[in-house]
Formats: sequence, C-alpha cells, structure tokens
Amino acid sequence: MDWVRMASGKILAKIQMSVDHNELMKHNKRDDCWVHIFGKVYDVTLYLEFHPGGVPELMRAAGTDATDLFNQYHAWVNYESMLGSCLVGRFTGDLSKLPQPGPPTIEQPQSISAQLNALIMKGKQKEEETYGIGIVKDGKTLKISSDKWNSTNLRLSNVIIHVSYCKSRIRVVIRAVGHSVFEVKWDDVAFNSESCAYEILVRSGCILITFESIDVNQALASATQSIRQSPRE
Repeated sequence: MDWVRMASGKILAKIQMSVDHNELMKHNKRDDCWVHIFGKVYDVTLYLEFHPGGVPELMRAAGTDATDLFNQYHAWVNYESMLGSCLVGRFTGDLSKLPQPGPPTIEQPQSISAQLNALIMKGKQKEEETYGIGIVKDGKTLKISSDKWNSTNLRLSNVIIHVSYCKSRIRVVIRAVGHSVFEVKWDDVAFNSESCAYEILVRSGCILITFESIDVNQALASATQSIRQSPRE
C-alpha cells in the first residue's frame, strides 16, 4: 500500500498538541519519531518506511528541526498535504535549543529533484527579476501580490510562511493553483524582538503578513531579498 492511500482521510499522529523543544527532543526513536518543519511538528513514525531516501535518512532528523534538510531535498514538495495526517501541532519552543540533525547515513549521488532544486535555489538572480511579484512594506504589514493571483487560485492553504528569529530569516512559499511555485525570502532580517508572532491573511490574491512587534521597513532595510521560481508542477 502506498503512503497516499494509507494516510488519506486519517489521523496518524498518536497525539495532537502544541510542542516545545523539550517535548520534541523526546521523540527521537524508530518507534516514536517526530520532526519539526516550518513551525509545525509531525509524527512521522508510520511514514518512515515510505520515505524515498530510506528509514535511516529520515531518522537523522528525529527530534530535531528538519526544515533545512527538507529544503535541501524536497523544497517544492507540498509537505502539508503529504504529512497532514501526521500533524501533532504547532511548535512553541526555541529552535536554537534543538540538536542538529545527524550526518548523512549513506553516500549517494544527488537525486534529480535535489539537483534541480540546487540549481533553482543557487542560480544567480538578476536584481530586476521579480517574476511580476510586488512587495509592499507598510508599518508592521508585509504585502505580497501578483497580477496572476486571485481569490480563485490563491487561498490561505496555498501559502506557507516560516519566520525564524535564530536564523534571521523570513521565507514565504506561494503555490497558486495552475501556476509555478514561488519562494520569497529575506535573509539577515534585523528582528528587534525575539517575538516573531504574526497573522497571515490572503485576500483577493494578495498575501498580507502582519507582525505583532516587528516594523517591517526597519527589519528588512538591510536584509537580502530573493525571489525564486520552481518549474511548473
């Protein structure tokens, strides 16, 4: 039985709750494996045997922040759909207190998808190459829009946001229906507070991210901005 059929319409997480760093670190065994991806914690115990890279490779991330590993190999995969049945809850702890994922368990050539992702993410981007995406910074609100997005093809479920104080990063992935996936990212963000709380709304094809205690103009004044496009899915 494949993973999609097994997980469809089911709740496979043993428990659902908010999770801090202390709790996440406890679940680092083959029969009890939790990982953090983009602010959420997933119980991937049952998914281990279906992981394309094998059980040991996924176990590298057990009880840790798997976001960077996910970006390295599966940046354009809709993990919220693939692992939705495994969701434990939101992460409420401190990522900097989590252990680092383990080293690679086997030496193997990069997969085609990993090579393609590396080209996309590392390719030199021209300053004017914004793919028609507009960005407006207004007080505590960050607005991201495109003429190609509307209320039909872009909803809240099509947007993933990851805000990391410890990595000084804001990352937004947009998956408008029928269009290429885009990543809008800021590195070296000057957060003035450890609190990165925010609200996100998607209205008429516009993404509005409003921070609780961050002045967007100040925080992004010296940040490095990049916009990347994936192949059309």
